[in-house]
This record gives sequence, C-alpha cells and structure tokens, in this order.
Amino acid sequence: MKFFYFGLLFAALSAFTNFAQASAEDYCDSLSRLSCSPGELNDGTGVALSERDYQAKVDSVSEKLMPAYESAFLKMLQESDTESQVVRALAIKAAQQNASSDCNSQDQKDQKNCNERVASMVASNAVKRIFLVSASQGAPIDLPGDGNYDELRANALYWKSLSEANTQSLTVVSEKELDQKIRDVITPNVKEILIEKVTNSVSNVVLRDTLVKKIQDVRYLGNNYSFLNKNMAPTMDGLMVGSENYSPDQNAFIFGNGFLFKSSSEFMMVYFVAHEIAHSMDPCNIGASKDFPFEYDYQSVLKVEDLEKQNPFSNVISCLRTEQSVGAKYRKYDDFLSFKKSMEDAGLPVGNNPFCIHDQITESFADWMAGEVLPEYVVRHFSALSQSQRLNGYANTTRLMCKAIAPQNGYDDHPDTQARLERILMANPKSRELVGCGPPRNDLHYCSMGTNCTGTRLPATPETGAY
Repeated sequence: MKFFYFGLLFAALSAFTNFAQASAEDYCDSLSRLSCSPGELNDGTGVALSERDYQAKVDSVSEKLMPAYESAFLKMLQESDTESQVVRALAIKAAQQNASSDCNSQDQKDQKNCNERVASMVASNAVKRIFLVSASQGAPIDLPGDGNYDELRANALYWKSLSEANTQSLTVVSEKELDQKIRDVITPNVKEILIEKVTNSVSNVVLRDTLVKKIQDVRYLGNNYSFLNKNMAPTMDGLMVGSENYSPDQNAFIFGNGFLFKSSSEFMMVYFVAHEIAHSMDPCNIGASKDFPFEYDYQSVLKVEDLEKQNPFSNVISCLRTEQSVGAKYRKYDDFLSFKKSMEDAGLPVGNNPFCIHDQITESFADWMAGEVLPEYVVRHFSALSQSQRLNGYANTTRLMCKAIAPQNGYDDHPDTQARLERILMANPKSRELVGCGPPRNDLHYCSMGTNCTGTRLPATPETGAY
C-alpha cells in the first residue's frame, strides 16, 4: 500500500514538473500570462506581492497609521471655536452619525464619546484613501459611501489636520531601503550600461558625448511625486503614487513609492529606472533643448517619417512602428500641424515636435532602451539566479501594470502592457536566452541599431481621440 501511495505521489509530482516545464515554454511568447497570473512571483531579488499579501501588508501598515490620524482628527473635533464647530458638523455628517444621541447631546461625556467615534471613522476613511492612490495608478479614487466625505474634504481645517497626520506617517509607509537601493545601486549601474549603449550606437561624436553627459547628469529625485515640484514639501498622496516619471526640465526622475510598496523586485526597478532615464533621449526630449546639439530640421517635412529619419536612433524608431514589433501609434503630420495651429490660436503653443504630442514612439523607445539594459544588467549583477528566477523576474517587470487603466477613446501614450512585455522586451534575443526561450516567432522582429527595418509600417491612426 505504501508503494502504491508513493507511486501516486511520484506520478503526481512528475505530472506537475512536466506541466511546469510546458508552461515555462509557453510563456516565451505569452509572458503576460505569467506576469498577470495570481499569487506571487519570487525572482530571487524580490517579489511582486499577490493581492492577498498586498492586502495583508496594507492592513498591517494601516493599523500602525491609525493612532496618528485618530489623534489629529480628535484634536480637530474638540476645538470650540465657530470654525471648528462647522468642521465637526461636517465630520459627523460624513460619518453618518447625525442621528446618534451622543453627537446631539450637550453632555461632555456624550460629546467625548461622539468625537472619539467620529475621529476614528474619519481616520479610517483617510487611511484607506492613502492606499487607493497606490492601487488606482491615477484613476479616480472612490470608496463605498465616499460621497459623504466630499464636503468634509473641501474644508481647510480638515486638510490641516490631515496634513499633520500625513507628516507624522510618511516614514511608516515609505520603502526607505528600496528607495536607497535605487539611488545608490540601481541608478548608477543602469547609467553605466546606457552610456555604453549610446557610445556604441551613436556615430556623431558631439551628439554622442552630449547624450553621455546628459545620462550622467540625470538625477534621482526620490520616491515621492511631490519632489517634482521644487518648492513642495513631501506629501502622503505624492508618496503613494504607483508610477514613475521623467522631468525634462530638471533632467531627473521619480520612482513612485506606490510601486515599491507592492513590489521589491529589482528586475522591475532596473527596467523602470532604465525606462525613465531613456526618456532623456527619446524622440521628443532629444531635441527639446535649444542648447542641445541635436535639432530636427522642420523645413520640407511632409510626414512624420521625414523627422524619424533625422533621429540618431532612426532604425529603431522605424522598426518600432511596424506590425512585426509593437506598432507604435502616431498621427498624420498634417493633423499635428492643424492641432498646433489651433493651440497657438488659443495662446497655448505646443512646439514643433509631433513626437511630443500623443505619439507612442516616445514610450516605445524608452521601453526598447530598457529592454536593452535589462539583459545586460542580469548578466552582470544577477548571475547567480536560476533560469526560472530570471523568467519570474522578466514577468515581474510589468506585473504591477496588469490592472492599468484602460485608455480613453481607445488611445494612450503607452502601447498596451502585453505588447510592451512581449513585443519589445521579449523580442530581444539576449533576454530570450536568459529565460530559456528560443528565437522569437517569425512574425516578431527584434529592433536593433545595426539592422535596417524590413517590417510593415502601420499607417497613421485617425485624428479622433488623438489629442
């Protein structure tokens, strides 16, 4: 009997192993299935939390935050001046305690009980909204019964109390160690690889040296979006944004703590740090400065392709436009000129560069450059990882975007997440080799600097929903 059960167990384990191997093979051309699968993916450098574990972390941190918010709102409710009594009435209404006898009583003990209960309810709402900023990735934030709080949140005293609590709580929520790792380890290592890539790819010496200098000078501002405003103190909402952003005006980037709160994967961090730094030389920003030694010549330009040919990464750009790659969307040059004129007539100049106005090539280029950096980074710094860990790591790069907001009007500046992962990142032969995949399908091209594009360019998309 023991041998019978052992045989069953062995057969089950063998079947599971075969299934896992078959699934890993399948992921080579559909990595988004693994990236967006339930559970968590441990890639040897960190994990992207499952929904269950993320919620457990939220619950644990919320419990630590509550005393600071309860104290701040209780202090607000206990004040006796006219302005404070107005905000107290709004808080009682928001918490739906209007009919409670203790909230309508003049007895001090009753008022104390009411204030403590309402402060706790208002604090709970405020703390829940902190984590919704992270989960929403910029979408409108809504909680059940949240409309009751609209009037309260419009009150200056409420915001004063909320700000006091936020200031006390910033360090509790901030992923300080990961923030420091991005600053001290990942960013310098990514810059080194990017500089090598530019040095080997750009033939114009003056432009090459300037791009290298620009990459060297890119600053990491930290994990709080408030830092994009030089005169703004850190805020809780700024801290919990789940996104990244490059600022061409400052030649600097932010890595939102909202992402770090949900994923400690260094694959994810490397990918997005490289992506943001690559924006310093994307088709929009490469010609954004008058002091920069590259400028598009707009004379005799009849279509977007005429400008693409002037870019030092023209082969890559033309390849990314094709259906064999990510098919980066763009608008007809005439449509851009019409839009440009209408904005200028309204006193809102937009500049001459069509790549800067809802053209997916800027994000596609940054994705491509990040896809060039990641495999080299893995070879240099993650050499001890197994093949399955590397596969999980690649899946973790875009795992946090599986619930990304659907684009309005069917258009977004970014290609969809699946295409970014499977048609740019996993088109790279070196990446495929690292995770145990063979060459890509025939209908998928790897875009490289040294190869002329042979794919089928997709036509410009209609003007509707473009701007």
